[in-house]
Amino acid sequence: MGNSCIPEKKGSIFCIILSIWGVIMLVILGILFSTGHQGNIGDIGDKKPKSLARDLYIAAGIYLVFLIGCSFRYKQVTKRERYKELVVNNEEFDEFDIN
Repeated sequence: MGNSCIPEKKGSIFCIILSIWGVIMLVILGILFSTGHQGNIGDIGDKKPKSLARDLYIAAGIYLVFLIGCSFRYKQVTKRERYKELVVNNEEFDEFDIN
């Protein structure tokens, strides 16, 4: 694509790492709230811990969707870079040889 301040591959890696951290953290918090061991989180207002746990699991699911999307994007960028490299070097795929 065009010039960008963040290369696509590094941006995808950053998105993957952030999504993995988000899923893990939100699932852990959801487990803590659903078992009643939320500890020193602070005032949770009028919401019940089970309701908060459900909301945390939903948020973890959203992060999981982003993780899948970023992984597909990383794979796409990697394939495109490999293809450009092959075209520039005028190499052929040995694995696709039909002989």
